[in-house]
Amino acid sequence: MARLDFAYPELKIGIETHGYRWHGGKESWERDLKRSRDLALAGWTVLYFSWDDVHLSPERVADEVRAAVHAGA
Repeated sequence: MARLDFAYPELKIGIETHGYRWHGGKESWERDLKRSRDLALAGWTVLYFSWDDVHLSPERVADEVRAAVHAGA
């Protein structure tokens, strides 16, 4: 199973922060697509945020995570 940056396992909600340093390039892109498909097939909802999202708009990120948790509860 894939490893997520943050997760609510009981709700199958994952949170990923993607920076270009770790997720840029063709190989990383293809690996991320496969991982996303695997998680979706396992019933997970994954929210993806850029590093800038987290640092420049933390309230928006928190609002979106809260909305997903509320929808999954």
